[in-house]
Amino acid sequence: MLKAIYLSKKAVFFSSPNPSVGCYIKKNILGYTKFKGYNHAEINALKNIKNNKKINIYLTLEPCNYLGLTNSCLEYLININIYKIFICKLDNNKNIYNNSIKILKLKNIKINLGLLNKIYKKINKGYFYKVKNKKPLIRLKIASSIDNKICLKNKKSKWITNKISRINNQLWRIKSCAIITGIGTILKDNSFINIRNFKKIKDIKNILIDTKLKISLNSNYLKNNYIIIFTNSKNKKKIRKLKKLGIKIFKIKLNNKKLNFKRIIEKISFLKINEIQFESGFSINNTLISLNKINEILIYLSPIILGKSNNIFNFKIIKKIIYSIKYNFESIKYFNKDLRILLKKI
Repeated sequence: MLKAIYLSKKAVFFSSPNPSVGCYIKKNILGYTKFKGYNHAEINALKNIKNNKKINIYLTLEPCNYLGLTNSCLEYLININIYKIFICKLDNNKNIYNNSIKILKLKNIKINLGLLNKIYKKINKGYFYKVKNKKPLIRLKIASSIDNKICLKNKKSKWITNKISRINNQLWRIKSCAIITGIGTILKDNSFINIRNFKKIKDIKNILIDTKLKISLNSNYLKNNYIIIFTNSKNKKKIRKLKKLGIKIFKIKLNNKKLNFKRIIEKISFLKINEIQFESGFSINNTLISLNKINEILIYLSPIILGKSNNIFNFKIIKKIIYSIKYNFESIKYFNKDLRILLKKI
């Protein structure tokens, strides 16, 4: 089963918004989920079988049982000579949940369910969260000094953390379905906010919070493939130009002179997005924390002191500990001299 889980980790680079699934039978007979609309893991593995001997199959997720963009994986399985299937986890999708298991049992195929379930669930946490809560898992990424500053006061600090930390963050971007940033970050650095160092991977949606539509038509950010902009601008001419570039524009009402973030999250929930990563500045970080909307915080901590500048958070005074927003330490890792901390909301 560990080999099937390893294959599901490879699928993270391709499968979104579908879950990352791995299927292992034996050497050279294996598969994992690839791009949307392509064959699922089971079919990719089973098409390599050349005889009718009874086999055991190790599968990370309950197989799909309906015809969508691809054929039903269950239909393939019941037509193969199978002795036993080991499955990590049931699929929480209401169209699938336990239905495939019942059909496999009716075909006298033995089932072992739950093997390494917790390990696999972490790989697909965005998918399972979206299915359960009908909204995407939200992660906030922060690069900070040890005195909790995100930049120098004069803003002349493009990178706080080291190269290894920045490459690691690329992997977290790939795990996400969308990266969200604010216009301040784009105007400051003329950033792409894209995936670097990796080729032939899934398309990541780029979402921009731009209240007054300040984005330049020559911005590097607009060179990304799939862009959504949330704005309150009434500049029809600029909106038309952006739409001609294939960019989707969503108009959002203001709340205290800022875009209504609750409404933005609601809009995103209707898109095929399981997991989003915010990479933004001081203002958006504070808004997200004050709304208590963050499921995870990913902090890259550099052992430097930047002095008087913007703190990571500075949103309101909390008068009692019981009202504090609580997180658990999920993992802590070193990258050269930097520290990466993953916090999970309690």
